[in-house]
Amino acid sequence: MRASHSFTTLALLAPLVVAAQPVERAAKHELVIPLRFDEGFAPSIHDLLGSVSLKFGLPLLDNLLKPITTTLLGKPKSHKKRLLGGLLGAVTGLLPGVEVNLGIGDLLDLNLDVDLNLAPVDIIDDGWDGAKTSRLINSKSDNAWFAEVSFGKPQQTLTINIDSGSADTVVFDKTCKTCQLNNHTAFDHGASSTFKRSNDTFATQYGDGTTLTGMLAADGVHMSDSLSVPSQLMALITKRQGGGSTHAWDGILGIGPDALSFVEGNVTPLSNLVKSGQLRQPLVGVLLIKSNKVSSGGGEYRWGGINRNYVQGKVIYTPVTSSYYWGCNVPGVWVKNKQMLPAKDAKRAIVDTGTTLIYTSTATARNIHATIPGSKLNTKEKAWYVPCDTSKSPNVFFEIQGHRWGVPASDIAFRDSGRKDGLCVSGIQGGSEQFTILGDVFIKNHYLVFNYGDAKNYTLSIGIANRTDIPYISA
Repeated sequence: MRASHSFTTLALLAPLVVAAQPVERAAKHELVIPLRFDEGFAPSIHDLLGSVSLKFGLPLLDNLLKPITTTLLGKPKSHKKRLLGGLLGAVTGLLPGVEVNLGIGDLLDLNLDVDLNLAPVDIIDDGWDGAKTSRLINSKSDNAWFAEVSFGKPQQTLTINIDSGSADTVVFDKTCKTCQLNNHTAFDHGASSTFKRSNDTFATQYGDGTTLTGMLAADGVHMSDSLSVPSQLMALITKRQGGGSTHAWDGILGIGPDALSFVEGNVTPLSNLVKSGQLRQPLVGVLLIKSNKVSSGGGEYRWGGINRNYVQGKVIYTPVTSSYYWGCNVPGVWVKNKQMLPAKDAKRAIVDTGTTLIYTSTATARNIHATIPGSKLNTKEKAWYVPCDTSKSPNVFFEIQGHRWGVPASDIAFRDSGRKDGLCVSGIQGGSEQFTILGDVFIKNHYLVFNYGDAKNYTLSIGIANRTDIPYISA
């Protein structure tokens, strides 16, 4: 039994919309949210494949135990089952409670019990409309980036994964006695004077018997003292039955299009900031700095602005082609000026900061790895490996809006396999037949902009630019 392609009915098939360029407006807020690395977070290839399988409903692994029962707002919401599955897939690092059958009789727990070991944060005034930047220490690998976001009043600061592939805000609640909170900072809703409890609850049961339950509520979400959403809908995890340990970060803040939310009518924090007119421009600039750039820190989310210091040339905007995701057309995948994307394969992609690797179709992944001498497909794991020595490996390019955006061979050799065989986990994997997922392996080589466009029509587009701190990626 394999996980189904339940995602294919969603709005990646929506008509093309017209892109809008950022509009210059009177100076308002432009805030930099710094990013940190999780130094201990080093998921295996099984973890990476399993997390994406659950998030997007992809058959990357056999017998992935997806949610089999979802109750929301007291009523069964069958048409929302995939969206809630997507939410909990987005927080598999938080609350997976999921096991994967690899087809060899071994059950693999996707959870990693690790600790952040975060370095002290140095807060400085960077002179941008009172914006503040945190200078952070990089980790040894590019598995995930995190920001500090505050909730409630008085403010409680949590370590948050900002995820463009989901649209819900999810945190641990301090009342959860079964969530293994020893390596988390949970939200203490009882200590917040602005907390508004809802009568609505949710419960998700997985095929292995794991159940996650919680409540929907509203409270303030604070990017800074001067940039806040006073009442943001949140999902608070209050109980967990079954499953293993939990990851070390404290929550997810989804910034995908509002329609992706598992609660109909919900508005994301980014959408709230745009629609309330708080941002200098109706967009967020995303900078993920590679771990080998030690002196530069981990990156930033710049709410309402673009960090021109990192942009080389122009930002190229492409229309968003989905109501549910930051999705765009990708008519080609290129290696040495040769097309890797078969004519019959889907030519669209999702740009997802909450996914580590790049996932494309089985055929495209096979074609790419055929150009990399010494690459191998582990059929049991359904995972590609490439030589860690990239001297003979080519760069890979994804075509968006008439431009080819490169991923260097050094990043395709994502991480050593640990098997002393000279192979690394490939940064490009197959199994995503309906769309390509451009995760952090792609994003960290470019400057990204999630743009709401005209403040009246909110016509979404994605901006991409080459980076000043990234060497030229040749074909």
